[in-house]
Amino acid sequence: MESKQSKQADAKFRQEWQKHGPTCATCVRFKSNKKTIRSAFGGEYIEEKNIRCSLGGFSTGKSSWCKEYKAT
Repeated sequence: MESKQSKQADAKFRQEWQKHGPTCATCVRFKSNKKTIRSAFGGEYIEEKNIRCSLGGFSTGKSSWCKEYKAT
């Protein structure tokens, strides 16, 4: 029995859509300084600074990417 996909699922399949693509945040060359911060209300969050590409030595964004991408 053949299952019917939605139009959206069919379009994603034809376009080879992926939820997670290559990004600086998932590259082995991505470097940052992370620090766990405790809030006054008892919670915690991670502060991330100095987000850089260790290959080129430049500042970058987590969702950026380049042709030198190498998966973690």
